[in-house]
Amino acid sequence: MTVFVDTSAIYAGIAINDVFHERAVDTWTGLLDREEDLVTHSWIEFEAAVLVQRRIGLEAVAALAELLLPRIKVIEIGRDDRRAALAGVASRGSREISLVDRVSFDLMHRLGLREAFAFGRHFADAGFDLIGSRG
Repeated sequence: MTVFVDTSAIYAGIAINDVFHERAVDTWTGLLDREEDLVTHSWIEFEAAVLVQRRIGLEAVAALAELLLPRIKVIEIGRDDRRAALAGVASRGSREISLVDRVSFDLMHRLGLREAFAFGRHFADAGFDLIGSRG
């Protein structure tokens, strides 16, 4: 099974004061113990690094870069993906879905992924199965 990893799961796993921290750590432990295939994209990698740097600090960025991100396959988002996501955001008329989320949904559809490790309801609303937010 391949699981898509969202920024919310990365951040919650690192930030001890995040409301989802304990669930995130439990889920990360289970996924890594079972050696599940984990995938995300370059915009999530960037977004997570920015959040961790601003909210937690540079030591946490180092931990993210050295310990967590090497366990996740990161797919680069190119110009065509970016343009398709922009068109998707513009045509669907929802200010609730971010451009990063739209890229994530499009990538998940393209790869045939059903499960997202995420704490935002946007993934469930888009028809994906959430892991981590159960419980």
